Amino acid sequence: MKPRDLILISILILYSLSASPLCRAGGAQNGFTFTGHIKFGVPSQASIPHFSIKLYPPKISRKPILMTTTDNSGNFQFKGLSERSYLLEIYLGDNMVYQDIIQLNDNICCEIYLNGNSSNKTCPCPKPAARRRR
Repeated sequence: MKPRDLILISILILYSLSASPLCRAGGAQNGFTFTGHIKFGVPSQASIPHFSIKLYPPKISRKPILMTTTDNSGNFQFKGLSERSYLLEIYLGDNMVYQDIIQLNDNICCEIYLNGNSSNKTCPCPKPAARRRR
């Protein structure tokens, strides 16, 4: 091989190695999922009301506010999120009943307990109890 060919091959290898991490970072950066579950009131309550969920990205990102509602079981989900902090707000009708900061650097699930005047958040979501074999 000629020295010129070796130099070209070396440049191509260095370029491909340096560009590869950038491609992976760009793909993962906008692919996180934030899943949540709201527990409301007393456990014996048959169904929970539908809540409106707002997720605010940082203002400097100039990204829109994301909105969704809970299903009949209190579950909600946001997909395609970037790595950053978000402001989470939960509304029942026109009343804000919960507000917190969510730090997103991976897929995350949070369970949010709303009981009258108190509330708390558990991340990650508790795992369901294992069923025993009979």
